[in-house]
Amino acid sequence: MWFRSLFNSLKSRSCGAGVRGSSSRSTSRLQLEALEDRSVPAVISDPVGDFLPTYTGVQDPGLDVVAHEVIVLEDRVIFYGQMDGPIASAPGLYIVGVDRGSGTPRFLSPANVPPIIGPNVLWDSIVRINPNGTGLFNNIIAGVSTPLSPADIQINGSEFTASVPLSVMQLGATRPPGEWTYNLWPRDVAGPNVHVSDLAPDDGNSPVHVPPLVQVASVVINDGSAQRSAVNSITVTFDGEVTIDNGAFEVSRQDGTLVDLSMAMSIANGETQVVLTFAGSDVVNGSLAEGNYALTIRGDLIHDAFSRGVDADADGAAGGDRSDAFFRLYGDSDGDGDVDEADRGLFRSSFRTNSGDAAYLWYFDFDGDGVVDGRDNGQFSRRFGHYQ
Repeated sequence: MWFRSLFNSLKSRSCGAGVRGSSSRSTSRLQLEALEDRSVPAVISDPVGDFLPTYTGVQDPGLDVVAHEVIVLEDRVIFYGQMDGPIASAPGLYIVGVDRGSGTPRFLSPANVPPIIGPNVLWDSIVRINPNGTGLFNNIIAGVSTPLSPADIQINGSEFTASVPLSVMQLGATRPPGEWTYNLWPRDVAGPNVHVSDLAPDDGNSPVHVPPLVQVASVVINDGSAQRSAVNSITVTFDGEVTIDNGAFEVSRQDGTLVDLSMAMSIANGETQVVLTFAGSDVVNGSLAEGNYALTIRGDLIHDAFSRGVDADADGAAGGDRSDAFFRLYGDSDGDGDVDEADRGLFRSSFRTNSGDAAYLWYFDFDGDGVVDGRDNGQFSRRFGHYQ
């Protein structure tokens, strides 16, 4: 899959995918459950078998575009193409025409050499990918041709990716990279345009894609209810798929010491959900001990599908920390920071109930023995009238 090829092309320049090693920063122990596989981002499809009517060469499936995409990252432009058949067996090469602001309809010249496609297919530079894994970037405006490193070209069956340094492509550009457009056209040999077998898109250029940075969508204590009588979990949801380094999440006590964490991670509908739970001698019935806490999310230790740090603090830049303060106070059923008459009334309604009873409230079961009994009442009474 092209997504895996992209990861391979970026590994030498950035962090790898998956769960990474520990940061040098002091951190708690973080136990990770197995991570789910990542899905492939959507690409632009192209009809199968739509060879150009003026094409006179062999109709090899390896010269028939079925999908394409161009992605702009911070310092790279990633070109992707998928053919209907293997690239290595195709008797040709692959050209991506890029319009960086000065593109012209070059298929109309010189002297209307076929194929005559129209004025909407524009480019002012080209990326060439050869089936043997070599390639170049030809900056037509600047008159400079730059060979691409073989390490930046990945060919896998019917797919290719080419990672081109943005610094190479910007010379002579009159628009920012996010406004560039492109088209992909395989050809069976180098030479006149009559050898162009397919064009994607068929009638113009496609816009490049600049993936937005992943951000924190929500932080939820327990199940989202107001009560702070027990704090057994924190759920952090990201609005995209991520991989996580050790130390990415920290829960610290008021004195700055760290709580031991375990993490369960799942991915659904393009979002990543991380559930943090707690361990340690002061954790009773899964709940943090009473006190004030802070959750810190380290954006530089959480990475999106392109190995970029997530925008944890929502400032528009990769990386950065987000901090959320919270507390635990046994008996505080409404999260208002005290144990008062309202809490006592609710506790009484749950007193002497078992875990199977409708009136049972788990967060009043201090010791987690499945019943709200006299021992729990003693814990509640000691805190009645207290403020956090």
